[in-house]
Amino acid sequence: MSGLLGRETVEAVSLADGTNLPADIVVVSIGSVPAADWLVSSGLDVTRGVECDRTCAVTGVPDVVAAGDLANWYNPLYERHMRVEHWTNAIEQGTFAARDTPRHT
Repeated sequence: MSGLLGRETVEAVSLADGTNLPADIVVVSIGSVPAADWLVSSGLDVTRGVECDRTCAVTGVPDVVAAGDLANWYNPLYERHMRVEHWTNAIEQGTFAARDTPRHT
């Protein structure tokens, strides 16, 4: 995308090759950075979020889980680590991690 066209509202999206695509609505996703400042002193590498396995267990830290956009978890479907920046993911991962966390009594 090289620009948006229209006077009062968006009418088209201008592409780098000069093509103009008609549009009524444009959604721009810029990305986000996880709020991990509070974990810096923990010793965890939070550069790309907290690294987790496919069960949301934090890599190298026993009995700790992470969920939401902070969790850089291994997704077996895509065979790679990834962060998902959406509230539904945070709820689903949090629920899953809470069920899977060992209970110590």
